Amino acid sequence: MFKKRRLGRTGLRVSELGFGAGIVAGLFVRGDADSQHRAFARAVELGVNHFDTAPLYGDGKSELNLGKALSDAPSDVVVGTKIEYFDEHFKDVRSRTFQSIEDSLERLGRESVEILYLHNNVRYGGEGPHDGYAAVSPHDVLRPGGIADALDEVRAAGLARHVGFTGTGDAAAVIEMIDSGRFEVMQAFYSLLNPSGSVRLPASSPLHDFRQAIGRA
Repeated sequence: MFKKRRLGRTGLRVSELGFGAGIVAGLFVRGDADSQHRAFARAVELGVNHFDTAPLYGDGKSELNLGKALSDAPSDVVVGTKIEYFDEHFKDVRSRTFQSIEDSLERLGRESVEILYLHNNVRYGGEGPHDGYAAVSPHDVLRPGGIADALDEVRAAGLARHVGFTGTGDAAAVIEMIDSGRFEVMQAFYSLLNPSGSVRLPASSPLHDFRQAIGRA
């Protein structure tokens, strides 16, 4: 059985190993219903209680298929989904935010999720037009009436218990997001090939340097 740990500032207790229902493994995007349910049941049997999905994964298929599996979920299950913003959404960030979470909840068959993450990369790009690369600036997020305020409204409405963000993009921009104190959890990049989210890289390293953002968080 996997041990559980506290997740960020949420107070949630989650298994050390989570279940990703994304496009890399692809089971909840391309697999059959029987395989999905067997994998979900086995994960729960082993003590996994943290399940991660997003509207982007399979254009909603991941949320829809995970929602079907969740019908047999134990009471301590923690579900995290995400929201992504593109150029056209910055005219009305609030409407985009509520529409996205409401659509996600319908696919998941739930009244709320435990965590709603900002899915975009975070980078400095000025206040001009966005390039459609699914990146936002800290200004987009933290300004009055911006993304963080909209996520707070979703949380206040009871549609998500906690809010977080994906800590990819420019390291300095990610650190600014951390230091803002507006988020309770960050999904951090970390691998054996690039551990810079946790350890200092040598100056000569060609790797993208995440500048020990995990320790900063």
